[in-house]
Amino acid sequence: MKKRILIAGGSGLIGKRLSTLFMHQYDIHVLTRSSSRYEEGIHYHQWDLKAQTFDVDSTLHFYAIINLTGAGIADKKWTKERKKVLIDSRVNSAKTLAKLTDSLAEKPEVYIGASAIGYYGNRGDEWIYEDGKPNTGFLSECCVQWEEAHQALSDKVKRFSILRIGIVLSRLDGALPKLITPAKLGGSGYFGDGSAFYPWIHIDDVCGMILKLVEDDSLSGVYNGTSLAPARLKEMAKLIKKVFAPYSVVLPIPALGLKLLMGDMSEMLLNSTRVSSKRWDNGVFPYKYPTLESALLDLKERKV
Repeated sequence: MKKRILIAGGSGLIGKRLSTLFMHQYDIHVLTRSSSRYEEGIHYHQWDLKAQTFDVDSTLHFYAIINLTGAGIADKKWTKERKKVLIDSRVNSAKTLAKLTDSLAEKPEVYIGASAIGYYGNRGDEWIYEDGKPNTGFLSECCVQWEEAHQALSDKVKRFSILRIGIVLSRLDGALPKLITPAKLGGSGYFGDGSAFYPWIHIDDVCGMILKLVEDDSLSGVYNGTSLAPARLKEMAKLIKKVFAPYSVVLPIPALGLKLLMGDMSEMLLNSTRVSSKRWDNGVFPYKYPTLESALLDLKERKV
């Protein structure tokens, strides 16, 4: 019998890909805001984050719970109300999963909570490891509260991990389509002087990391979900031009204009976070796409 995995945030970019990759070896259950149902090999269970309720049979045993839930950080401008939505969606998901876990007759073995490299804030050229401290700014504040909420699950399971995820590269959504589109129109841009480090990761590698955290009993604690080599933004813009639009021109986008246009939200694009994925190195995790160029070339062909 397949082991059951419960995914919160299963309709997001990572959650959808994760379900597709996992469904042949695991019995996939996904928490959803719509009605409970069974569809295309996946069990969907309705939940309500505001009410912190869920339609899940307490007799079901889940080997692992994977919590990827969070309103889209780049979907809307960061008004005071939007910032509250971004934090509440993350904090309330963990609180609801803590209640769900308490309701189960048999506790899960594994809990994996998503966080983001925004935890570290703007750090310039400094190498940042998993023991790095949070910094100032909304992204850092949001991630700190997110991770504190995850901690409520730490004593309810045998193994507990937090994965601080970098900029996920996929053709379907996220940062990459927003960078490819202007390049194809003739102008590939980078923000400020382009020296900021962007810790990126291919969608299939971040899913592979999650699978590794589920399956490897020796792994627990905090991990950075990034590639081995974070790229400077100007380098990323040049490689996107090379792979997707060789005829385009790479141009700078002034940081001041970006700050005036986007306000606090500009930190998402201007922060430099040189993140190390040292805990995955030395053969712990075999990256499929260790270099930015290999990741972009694959995404050009497969469009995942």
